[in-house]
Amino acid sequence: MIRSLSALAATVLVFTTVGCKKDSEPSASNDAPAKKSSDADAKEPAKKDAAPAEKDDDAKAKGPADAGDLKPRYGQTENHDLEEVLQGAELLEQFCEYNNATLAFPFDVPVVLEDCGEANAFYDPEKHQISMCYELIESFATMFDKYAESEEMADAQIEGATMFTLYHELGHAVAHIFELPITGNEEDAVDQLATLALLSSGEDGRNMAIDGAEAFLPDEAESELQELPFWGVHSLGEQRFYNTLCLVYGQDPDSHEHMVEDDVLPRERAEQCPEEYGRVSKAWGKLLDPHLKHG
Repeated sequence: MIRSLSALAATVLVFTTVGCKKDSEPSASNDAPAKKSSDADAKEPAKKDAAPAEKDDDAKAKGPADAGDLKPRYGQTENHDLEEVLQGAELLEQFCEYNNATLAFPFDVPVVLEDCGEANAFYDPEKHQISMCYELIESFATMFDKYAESEEMADAQIEGATMFTLYHELGHAVAHIFELPITGNEEDAVDQLATLALLSSGEDGRNMAIDGAEAFLPDEAESELQELPFWGVHSLGEQRFYNTLCLVYGQDPDSHEHMVEDDVLPRERAEQCPEEYGRVSKAWGKLLDPHLKHG
């Protein structure tokens, strides 16, 4: 059972640009063949050529159409104690506010905290709705309360896993709403996006990404080989754990060398992580750039 989650309000993170800037526009000054002309003839084409560039600049300044927002909503629940804690922390409100400042949505997208009948979180493409289930947050509490060294550490880990999950489902939402060309497994892709979004906010975000990774690790009772869902759309929990840690390490290997030294991240994988982080960050940056508010 969650005890306090008192720091939730202070650590909600901004969903920021996670890739490189757009390439500069090529010059159009050499398209037309050279010819002799009077001064008057030379000036007129120059004026005509300038108009499209001005229009392009205006379009870039305005950015993508912004006709909607993420909308926080609290659904039905029997866990009124947890509901009171989360409403008091304004978790959903701040998550939506910060992401609305960055992403331009074509319509409103509800972000709902509710009872679901199972420990889950999901994006509904028909309703265009993100749902975070109280049961899943309770499962995080059960997991981290069991292993954490202190109450404060458990609360911080629950916060981190909850935020990672919200960004994971936001990844599904933007992939669907913006019709992003995801290749490969979308579940893996939005794990990447959740990790990048958290990493962009510094040490607190890095810790939350690691908490999200740890939440993928199964209990010993669930780790029997014959019980693993090889057929599932999600990668196995251990794979998601190492994939997330690889991006954390790859962003700043020097600060996370302890992952390798402590045998948390195998060195064979760690050596590839900086390149993996750069590739994933660049790819998501290009995908999201047309839908970001650049002003």
